[in-house]
Amino acid sequence: MFPFNVTWGVRRSGSTAAMLFVAVASVLATIGGAGCASSTPSALSSNTSSTTAMTSPRMSSTVPSAPSPVVGVDGTGAKVVQLPRSVALPAIVHASYTGTGNFIVKSRTARGLDTTVLANSRNAYEGTFPVPFGFVDPKGMPTAALDVEADGPWHLDIAPANLAPALTTGFRGIGDAVLAYRGPAASFHVTYSGGASFVLRTYGRTDSIFARVSGGTDEIVKLPAGPLFVAVTAVGDWTIAPD
Repeated sequence: MFPFNVTWGVRRSGSTAAMLFVAVASVLATIGGAGCASSTPSALSSNTSSTTAMTSPRMSSTVPSAPSPVVGVDGTGAKVVQLPRSVALPAIVHASYTGTGNFIVKSRTARGLDTTVLANSRNAYEGTFPVPFGFVDPKGMPTAALDVEADGPWHLDIAPANLAPALTTGFRGIGDAVLAYRGPAASFHVTYSGGASFVLRTYGRTDSIFARVSGGTDEIVKLPAGPLFVAVTAVGDWTIAPD
């Protein structure tokens, strides 16, 4: 099963490079309707700002129908993973790594050129990130493979982006995540308690950074009208919920 719960049990360190991409219209049109289901609500932490009215965020999970559109890949150490043709584009990847050394995933073109760092951790990692293939990357060269550098065992789940959980009532998470938003332009309360960088970025009709900080944050951001993807790059705990 593709593990698209947003709250992960493994803290990670390092950072994920922001990517420039525009979602494919046909995928954006189906966000929230394919493979997403709500599960047990998760209450926000008690130190949430008392001046902000927030609904209790709900955890979302994805249960793919058979046959699964998700392709799983296991490996140990360095390996180049070709993007499977069976996965509809644009794609997202959930990665888990249990080694003690560096874990780096880069996008690689068909000519063997590494173009973008998608995930970068100094130790154990678990998170979800978007892949430039199916979007537009900065150099105009679509990703054909994932270049994995690691010192231990790892697992990748490669899936179509329409399996990203829907951002509706709110989420809490640890580390990197990709969410899908179909609502109107709206304000969201964002908190982050980690000590490293935090980036919240949208990809769709527009490509915008709404939060970029080093260290913790507690702020209100206004997302544009969907459909769009929301990518969170983080090292520690974060929450996002309607204001």
